[in-house]
Amino acid sequence: MGARTLRCELLREGIHVGRHDVRTLMRRVALEALGPKPGTS
Repeated sequence: MGARTLRCELLREGIHVGRHDVRTLMRRVALEALGPKPGTS
């Protein structure tokens, strides 16, 4: 789940927070978005 998706989920629960704030908090707690990683082969 990325910062945008997490922000939308928080808004649905009534927590108003910006996407950049969510991204900063994700970095602080070492969360990474689930998504394709670059191919290095």
